Amino acid sequence: MPYDDELRDHIQRSVSGDAKLPKKVSEKVNESDYEVVTADYKETDNLLEQTRNALEKFGLFMYPLPSVQGSDTYGFIISKRKLSDEEIAEIDEYPEGG
Repeated sequence: MPYDDELRDHIQRSVSGDAKLPKKVSEKVNESDYEVVTADYKETDNLLEQTRNALEKFGLFMYPLPSVQGSDTYGFIISKRKLSDEEIAEIDEYPEGG
C-alpha cells in the first residue's frame, strides 16, 4: 500500500533527522499522538530507554520480567499504572493471566 510505504520512508528518514510526515499522515496524526522508537540490531543499548520514555509519554509503565533476567530473553510487563514488587511477582508467576 502506498500509505505504508510513505510511513516506512518517514521512519527511515526520522532516524537520519531528515523527516517530514507525508501529507496523508500529517493531516490525521499529530506529533503528540505517537513516538518513533528505532535501533539497529547491533546497537540496541538505547532501545529500552527509548521505549520506556515513549511509554511514559502515553502514561504507561514498563517493568522487566524477573523470570527472564540473566537469560538471553527479553521480557517486559507493560502496565497502565505503577505496580508494586508483589504485583510484578504475581504477574511474572502467571504471565498469561492465570
